[in-house]
Amino acid sequence: MSVSNKYQFIILIILSFAIHCLASNFSAGFYSQDEHFQILSPVEFLLGINDNLYEEIWEFSDEFKIRPWFQSYIYFYIIKILQFLKFEDPFIWIFTIKFLFSFLGVFVFILFYLNFKNRLFIDNNFNRIFILLFCFYPFFHSRTSSENLGMTFFLIGILFFDIILKLKRNNKQFYYELLAGIFFGLAIITRYQILIFVFAIYLWVFIYSLNYNNFKSLIVIGFNIIFVLILGLVFDSFGYQEINITYYNYFYTNFISGMLDNFGRDPWWFYFLEIPKSFFPPIGLLFIIAFIYLVYKKYNNLIIFISFFYFLIFIFIGHKELRFLFPLLFFSPFFICAFLDSFIQYKLTKFIKTLIFFFNFLFLIIFSLIPATEQVSLYKYIYKNKNNLSNIYYEEDNPYFVAGLNPKLYTHYLPKIKKINDYNKDDYFHLITRDQSKVKSLLNIKCVKSYSVYPDFIYINPNWKKHKFNWFFYNCSRQK
Repeated sequence: MSVSNKYQFIILIILSFAIHCLASNFSAGFYSQDEHFQILSPVEFLLGINDNLYEEIWEFSDEFKIRPWFQSYIYFYIIKILQFLKFEDPFIWIFTIKFLFSFLGVFVFILFYLNFKNRLFIDNNFNRIFILLFCFYPFFHSRTSSENLGMTFFLIGILFFDIILKLKRNNKQFYYELLAGIFFGLAIITRYQILIFVFAIYLWVFIYSLNYNNFKSLIVIGFNIIFVLILGLVFDSFGYQEINITYYNYFYTNFISGMLDNFGRDPWWFYFLEIPKSFFPPIGLLFIIAFIYLVYKKYNNLIIFISFFYFLIFIFIGHKELRFLFPLLFFSPFFICAFLDSFIQYKLTKFIKTLIFFFNFLFLIIFSLIPATEQVSLYKYIYKNKNNLSNIYYEEDNPYFVAGLNPKLYTHYLPKIKKINDYNKDDYFHLITRDQSKVKSLLNIKCVKSYSVYPDFIYINPNWKKHKFNWFFYNCSRQK
């Protein structure tokens, strides 16, 4: 790498870290309900602010007990350290958690980039900028999801595994095997589905790289994975307050008793339509094309092989959601760059690069600055002003509930609210609503908007006024 390229690389790293920091703050809330209610709700229980965990969330109930506790314990101990340092603001807790694991995610991702550049893709200006500033990464890394943390652990494991493949047998190899096994195990107990990636690595070795040393490495790695899986059961047993074989419960509940099908079944081709439609279009479409091409041309590459195996398994699982493929989509900019590198001599390639550059930076700005859950931004406003607020009412939808569940890690620290038709003719009160037109229907009451999740200029499109995606906070007074 030339001196100018080194400076460019350093600048891109600084930019990537800065954007991740912004996303950790502004991408508030959760992309999926599971991100909160399966990860942070156990933290609420450990903090003593949610005594109804086992009754409210079916996955933790006595009948099922299928969710792991390891990630929740990590977050719990981070919060306890912050409390020890006299930080009692739940939004500082969550920002700290997101920032720390965004920082870790970026650091590991950069190591992965450096390790696989010129093996998956050409290390040129376009690829360097596109990958290091890919729009998905700040959004993905600022999630408190199992996909995010599990994928970070997995990437660390595969970096150690790649060192094992390149090294001749020596005394240090055992330590790399130890570390690879530990991080593969941590990835699995964080996100069970990453077991598919790990199994695919074993399969790849047996098909393409089997020799005595690699076979021996797989055995050592396997024993360390098993050790970490046992450790995961220790965390789960503490969480459930009795010995619990969570892995068996998860498999039996979802695949033997068929609970997974209760959430809906989709055809095998679902992801071929969903990715182009929902994953940063048109980047998602280009990824699908690149992925199919690389599977055909470079199927024996380790990263491509395990990605194809992962995709193949999820094609045949009936219930499908885009987030299930987030660990695979992590590799999407690498695959897109590798695909475009194969057609670098064509003029159309330049047009495609210009197009995805534009959309990538557009999505990078948008998804780093907008909340993942609008209510959480509202909670933050209420919390900051809670000492000056009383008589808070809501109109129709209770903002303290998301899909019928209460994210108590936030709402426990907020003032109580009541539905507006229950108010006792207060002279002064505050109103939370998703429909500004309803405020005008309040007779003899004057209301002034003090906060909205999104600014008014978004309603430059009149059709958006029909959709209730924004939350408003009004200061109201009764006219005498």
